[in-house]
Amino acid sequence: MNYTLLFHQYARLELQEAYDWYEQQRQGLGLEFLEAIDEVVQRILKNPLSCQVVYKNKRKAIPHRFPYLLIYEIHDDVILVTAVIHGSRNPKRWEDR
Repeated sequence: MNYTLLFHQYARLELQEAYDWYEQQRQGLGLEFLEAIDEVVQRILKNPLSCQVVYKNKRKAIPHRFPYLLIYEIHDDVILVTAVIHGSRNPKRWEDR
């Protein structure tokens, strides 16, 4: 099945904030972060059921090298990323999205 992957508006903001933070640490690190996110997105698109369920129907995918989680859910042929959150953050921030 071919899936369409979409980012919730809050997930887009979280992604931008993480990118900005990494770029402030070292120029080019933000781009490396986005590349790691793209790799995990490609893994999700290939096999969306392979990632662990963490809350109700939400699953988490972990990019290599960066301590972030992509939280997503599957609705028919749409995968919705509801959060891009640092692994040490309180999960209550995304459970209700």
